[in-house]
Amino acid sequence: MNCTVDDIVVTNLGPGYMSDVFYLRADPANLFIVLKLSASSPERRELAHRFDSYRKEHIFYRDLAADIDIRLPRCHFNLMADDGHFALGLDYIQEGMSIDPDAGVDEEQMFEAMNTLARLHIYDWSTTDSNIPRFPAGFTAAAEDLASTSALPELFPTGATDLIQDYARNSLHYLPKFVNQTQVLSHMDFRLENLKFLDEGLTVLDWGEFSTAPQGFDIAYFMVTSVSSENRRKWERHALTTYLDAIDSEHFDLEQLIDSYRLCLLPAIYMPLLMYTAGNRTDARIVADRIACAVNDHANDIRRLLR
Repeated sequence: MNCTVDDIVVTNLGPGYMSDVFYLRADPANLFIVLKLSASSPERRELAHRFDSYRKEHIFYRDLAADIDIRLPRCHFNLMADDGHFALGLDYIQEGMSIDPDAGVDEEQMFEAMNTLARLHIYDWSTTDSNIPRFPAGFTAAAEDLASTSALPELFPTGATDLIQDYARNSLHYLPKFVNQTQVLSHMDFRLENLKFLDEGLTVLDWGEFSTAPQGFDIAYFMVTSVSSENRRKWERHALTTYLDAIDSEHFDLEQLIDSYRLCLLPAIYMPLLMYTAGNRTDARIVADRIACAVNDHANDIRRLLR
């Protein structure tokens, strides 16, 4: 896009979990851009490097974004330095439906999310460059935190605590249970904060954690971070069949998908831990309660799958 810019107004939108985020307004072009930079905080920058988040987002917009059939913000610049610092400029999306995080998405939004995931997961990543991150890398980084954290008893005091505590202590032992499933291209952080429900469709933001993953990972993560427990129970099976109908692939069947979904409820416990550590304790407990509820609902089948 070519335009004349006389003035740029910069607003600091505050720190994200991995990056510093700014809002740029370029005048008189009336251009609105979100600028993501390497975190100024050494602690957040170290976390981003452990998960390789900057390189992942750089690779996604450089190599994959143009070929994936979902709505993304337009990328204006995408820079990665040899020392690991990065800068990413994307369209700033102001509009979007206002959604109460406590209530979660409504049924129509849930179906739209399932159809969007189906279009993402059908992408044939196996024919693409080997730079695509693989599931074990991010899984291993999360496992290191889960094994050492003292916050889990506070976040998960009741419900399926035995399963959650066992998974947190032994997640690396369970890694083959996830790797041996069919792998799809996964967003890995598919939750309300990274989704914009617009009139023209769902736009997906923040690709710093993308990698390959089991087919149930994004679905489970979305259902426990972005849907109330009451609605998750009502919509769960319909969400899975909606996804399966949309993906229309001979490589997936409903029972396989349900088992993948059940097992992938466990890795979701890392998100409330990250939120809790960052000081966002109220939202962390909301998500933790939803995860515990879902794990408890599927506890017998999860135990079967972990054997």
